[in-house]
Amino acid sequence: MKCKIMDSAELLFINNRSARKGYNATLSSDGLDAIDPDGIHVITMTMIHEHAGGAKVEPHVRAMVLLKVKDSDVPRLGRLDMTFEWFNSLREVTVTDEQIREAATDA
Repeated sequence: MKCKIMDSAELLFINNRSARKGYNATLSSDGLDAIDPDGIHVITMTMIHEHAGGAKVEPHVRAMVLLKVKDSDVPRLGRLDMTFEWFNSLREVTVTDEQIREAATDA
């Protein structure tokens, strides 16, 4: 399975740009305060979204983000809207079924 990933600096950058664009799904300040500054976060596109603040806007990605938080191995779930350009620029990694099973067993 292929996954998109970003580090915490990329996450903060995209979140700030998404907020400036007025996108509906951005991470709250409480959520951002919990982010591990050295964390890697997993991103999956959940839908194409076309609204911001109730107004129709250019289509963009609504993503689910598994957030690596401070002092925990259990990720938090977040939602984040971003442009297709930003989403497509993220690094992609391949995860095997075996790696997923091992991670689920370790949790």
